[in-house]
Amino acid sequence: MPRFSVVMPVHNRATLVGMAIESVINQSSENCELIVVDDGSTDGTVEAVARFGNRVHLLQQKNAGPGAARNTGIAAAKGDYIAFLDSDDLWMPWTLATYSQIIDQNNSPSLLMAREFSFESEDMLQDFKPEPEQTLRFKDYLASSQQDLSFGASSLVVRTEALRKVGGFEKRWINAEDLDLCLKLGDSPQFIRIESPRTFAYRKHDNSAVSNIKRTLDGLHHLIAQERAGLYPGGKARQRERLEIITRHIRPVTLECLRRGYKNEAWHLYSQTFRWHAFLGRAKFLGAFPILAMKSRGSES
Repeated sequence: MPRFSVVMPVHNRATLVGMAIESVINQSSENCELIVVDDGSTDGTVEAVARFGNRVHLLQQKNAGPGAARNTGIAAAKGDYIAFLDSDDLWMPWTLATYSQIIDQNNSPSLLMAREFSFESEDMLQDFKPEPEQTLRFKDYLASSQQDLSFGASSLVVRTEALRKVGGFEKRWINAEDLDLCLKLGDSPQFIRIESPRTFAYRKHDNSAVSNIKRTLDGLHHLIAQERAGLYPGGKARQRERLEIITRHIRPVTLECLRRGYKNEAWHLYSQTFRWHAFLGRAKFLGAFPILAMKSRGSES
């Protein structure tokens, strides 16, 4: 049984997926399997993946979004840990060895979260070297609530048992599904943030998921609904930690909605989380937002 299963969802990335696959199969450690889940591609992606033969376990499904595709990979995974890599991102040569070493050093944590190196062309990666190892250790993810941790799905390595216990990713096609997963894993023992070395390269381009404001709003409203329904772990005792994390992700999107002219959407996020911000003492944000909203121009619909 491999130590790691790498799950890569892909949809219409025929020109990029090969580089992502090569970055995994060229790792110095071979104690892993690579599962590529084609999410209903129509552009030759399946053929691009099939060229790698038995070095890749290719699964296919109808187009359902990246969360559902990752769940398909999770169900098929045989490794003790599952690492995620998006099909337009790349692993560094030292990625798997770094993960393995940190797991050994920390008594098999439930969740690892890595940092990225952002790039626009492969030329930017040629001289990138690994930095000395530096980690932040917490009893669980919720205990990191005072840290401003940026991450995406490609940042995450999760113990398979813990991942399956919480049901994997949200199946609906929304953004913030990675944060939702971490909140579901909130009290799973031992969370390690890998500050360095950076273990994957995040490709910046116009079609990145973060540019889709509707899916971002859908994702944030999902987080709000989950918290209100009491579906994240920790109970009342750890409410403050959950709210610190959730509102930290909501505030910048609320302001971005104003900037883009989506005033109703901004006001809705503001009103939905007003009590949470008040509970956390975020008076500056609560006072500044109405002033910014009155000054902004934009659609009221």
